[in-house]
Order: sequence, then C-alpha cells, then structure tokens
Amino acid sequence: MEKGEKYQRFYDKLRSKVVDFANKKGEKWGKLAELLLVAPDIFVLLVRLSLDKEVPYRTRAIIGGAIAYFMIPFDIFPEGIVGGMGYLDDLLLAVTVLAHVFDDDLLPFVEKYWSGDKKIKEVIRDVVQATEKLFGIDFSLRIKELISSWEGKEKNSSQSNVN
Repeated sequence: MEKGEKYQRFYDKLRSKVVDFANKKGEKWGKLAELLLVAPDIFVLLVRLSLDKEVPYRTRAIIGGAIAYFMIPFDIFPEGIVGGMGYLDDLLLAVTVLAHVFDDDLLPFVEKYWSGDKKIKEVIRDVVQATEKLFGIDFSLRIKELISSWEGKEKNSSQSNVN
C-alpha cells in the first residue's frame, strides 16, 4: 500500500468517526463537537505539508510527529475507547504544532494546502480556546514547551554531530 493510500484510508476513518461523534453527541458537546469536525482537514494539511519538499526539513519532521500521533490508536484519549472524542488530543497537538511552526515563510504553503472552510488561524485559535475552556488549563502552553524541549534536544544533537 502506498503512503498516499494509507493516509487516505486513515482520513476516511477519521472523518467517519468524527462525523459520527458529532451527529450523536453534538447537542451535548456543542462547540467541541463542531471543532472536532476540522480534525480531518487538519490531518490532510499536515500530510500535505510533510510531503512538500519545499517545506523545510525540520518543520516537516515536527509535523511528521503530529501525523504519527494522529495515527496512534492509544494516546491520551484513546479513540478505540472513547470514540470520536478521542481525536481531541490529536487535534490539539496538531494545531499547536501548526501554531508553533507557522510563520511568514510557511504561510504560502499552509494557504496552498488548507482545504477547510474557515481561515486556519481562526481554527487554531478556536480549538485552543475551546480546549482550554473545557479543561481549565493551558494545554497549548504545555505542548509548546514540549515541542521546544524536542527542538533543544535536536539542536544539541546536531551540534554534537558537527563537532
């Protein structure tokens, strides 16, 4: 199976689970269920960015980690146990990664590959705000700290390889 086909199959499964969750729990979960509907679009954006050789390698590597997290069935909120709501942590990590790597140099790529209805910056803001409101903590700050620590380790590793 080709990489593109594997991603397409995952996208279809993701879309189906999220739509099913939103249809069943939409009234109860409100804005959160609505936000989860952007998870498949975020996933596709990550895949497209990771496959574009013009996107800097370091950025693609960070994005690749977010893609892997989407595809791992057992994480903070395991999709196999909690259903479509289980993509909340995946979505939050993905938008935090996008916010972290998002700069003026990446903007043309994001605009080229984004297929969502709303502007990507609005989506990022809405997901982070809804998650913080739901859990009462600053998840995005914690994830940004984690990403920064990864980058620090990567930078130290590449410097030691040069020496």
